[in-house]
Amino acid sequence: MASDMKATVEPTKKGFSVCGYEKIEYDFEFLDGVFNKQNNVAGFACAAYRRNTPFIRIPTTVIGLIDASVSIKVAVNYGNYKNRLGAYHAPTHTFLDFTFLRTLPTAQIRNGFAELIKISICAHLETFDLLDRFCEELIKTGFGRTDGASKEVRDAADRINRNGIHEMLKLETPNLHEIMLDRVIAYGHTWSPLHELSPDVPLRHGHAISIDMAYSATLAHVLGKLSSDEHRRLLNLFSRAGLSMDHPLFDEDMLEKATSAILKTRDGKLRAAVPSPLGNCEFLNDISHEDMCAALKVHKDLMKEYPRQGAGLEAYVDASDTGYTINGSSVEDESRKYMNGVEQTVTRDDTISSNGSSTPEYGLSNGKNLDQDKATYAAAGFEPEILKKLNAEEMKSSSTHGKVHVDEECC
Repeated sequence: MASDMKATVEPTKKGFSVCGYEKIEYDFEFLDGVFNKQNNVAGFACAAYRRNTPFIRIPTTVIGLIDASVSIKVAVNYGNYKNRLGAYHAPTHTFLDFTFLRTLPTAQIRNGFAELIKISICAHLETFDLLDRFCEELIKTGFGRTDGASKEVRDAADRINRNGIHEMLKLETPNLHEIMLDRVIAYGHTWSPLHELSPDVPLRHGHAISIDMAYSATLAHVLGKLSSDEHRRLLNLFSRAGLSMDHPLFDEDMLEKATSAILKTRDGKLRAAVPSPLGNCEFLNDISHEDMCAALKVHKDLMKEYPRQGAGLEAYVDASDTGYTINGSSVEDESRKYMNGVEQTVTRDDTISSNGSSTPEYGLSNGKNLDQDKATYAAAGFEPEILKKLNAEEMKSSSTHGKVHVDEECC
């Protein structure tokens, strides 16, 4: 898979204008988000042009708001690998405006939901409990931003997002340049960097890391580091959210190649973050390929018990990610026609549990259809008291590495 990054930097009266995109095979832009397509490429161009061109960051997706924005990294894909070329280049300002979620497609809400699982499962059990309790409602209402969302769901969403940002700041700020390689937020990012771009139509980032996280949880369970109840609870949440837990290309060969690649970036150690127990993190290093494959077999057998055999809903990128269309149709649709595997046979199976939390039946009964086409969105942001705390408390470190601002007028 060839990659070709192109960017232009032009002077204007108000500063530099930066535009960029990345071509991968059929002009696929890797970036997640409806309006976020140029953020990382533009940021990378700013880092490269004169080595330090200032820029501001305005994320518009769940992933951007609670994960990508709380970082100084800018990167682009290269070859078959996610974010292989990049730099550490902090924006001068980051604006977090959660009103963008009112028009975000359900598939992108789900995409970002995976990153919140990542942050909470290894670092903040209270947030994981809220995700587990309100899973379906959060996805259906765009994290409480639709007209029909209850105050309870809206309040829970605000707590989840605030906690997620706070934990990211706590974990990232002391290690902005990733000198310390044991990184809690690398949960789900051990094998996914290679797997994400492997299908003919790449996986959405949230689905790629969900597969990695689900398998990692099974590996931790097989090794005795995660109880059976906790293991099932985590898998159930992925399933209820419609996130992927398995894929035909996630096999023994993929494990071997992805492991070899990640060892090169982690100083020869696996450093695979896994929950142990829920809300806490442990790093796995001395795991043989044979043990990984044995855990993979256990994992794939478990997936037979779940809807779609562990495949996710709307798991592959489309025009909402890349912006590319031909005669009004996503260019990815043509490639998808020729894809083999689970996705082709399950695209109409949109049922996920409406239960408030995981059950002994794995939250798979009493299914409920999440119809993104019928959702009506309303402008909504964080509650004022949460906004003040975000700006006054959690963002103190921004004076050195760039400022983060949450718009209070959106409430």
